[in-house]
Amino acid sequence: MKKTKKIFLIVFTVITALWSLLLISGYSDDHESFWIVLLLLSLLIYGGVVFLICKKMNKKAIKTTVEIIQPTAVNSNIAINQDNTTNVENTVDKLNSLIIGDTCYERRYIYHKVIIVGTQYHGDERLYKNEKVELINENSNEYDSKAIAVCVYRENSLKLVGYLSKDSNIKDMTYDYINQNKVIRAVVDDTIKKSITIGFYAPERTYENYYKNMEPLFTTSLSFKDCDEYMFDIGDEVEFEYDFDKDRDLIIVGNEEKKAPEKLLQYDDVDKYVLFITSVKETDLGSSVKISVYKK
Repeated sequence: MKKTKKIFLIVFTVITALWSLLLISGYSDDHESFWIVLLLLSLLIYGGVVFLICKKMNKKAIKTTVEIIQPTAVNSNIAINQDNTTNVENTVDKLNSLIIGDTCYERRYIYHKVIIVGTQYHGDERLYKNEKVELINENSNEYDSKAIAVCVYRENSLKLVGYLSKDSNIKDMTYDYINQNKVIRAVVDDTIKKSITIGFYAPERTYENYYKNMEPLFTTSLSFKDCDEYMFDIGDEVEFEYDFDKDRDLIIVGNEEKKAPEKLLQYDDVDKYVLFITSVKETDLGSSVKISVYKK
């Protein structure tokens, strides 16, 4: 629209200029007053049209500028992290795994859209999407000795906003987890329905603390020429990788890589299987490494 007005203005200017030249060329002393009035009238019309077009274009520009600088609601994506500070990261994604101290925790269970009940009796506090909430055992509750209070951080202190439903299995699971000092985290996932996502965690399963005492699904040995046994550590995880340059599957053992044997490729699914070095022996040519496959 703005471009069209500019073109119209240019065309109108050219026509007006030609008309003015025509008037000047046809000027005669016999009708001097008539020609002067006609010329002035033409210039007045031209000036009026230019003024109206410029004014309308200027209003459009001002309106556009106002629309651009109008403020947006910054609280819509506020998240509160473990230190009670705010950030705009997707906290639900952060619930995938946690590191507390020197211990890595992996998520075992996750539940979405868990409704907070009783918010109307506790100020109907406004919640923010992805905001971290604290779940607390309220053993002193006179109506439910296993009540789970839902709290949020406000001005560096916890504020009660409601409870998990008394008849919910998730509430019982949450109570047991907290009672056993297990790790649990929760964030707001729906500000209208006032619901939360809850993640339940346990220490990451390593070879030493979990898989070592399990029967593997499959075991095989691979030979590594000119590699000393100290280059491989029992309990290290074995990973798959794809070599796009050579179009082949690789297996990474320690710091060494080699073409993945067909018998192991069926276990190339990180969501279902995990592979560990379970034995290392020195040979005349290098080292023999035993690799065991476990179901996650």
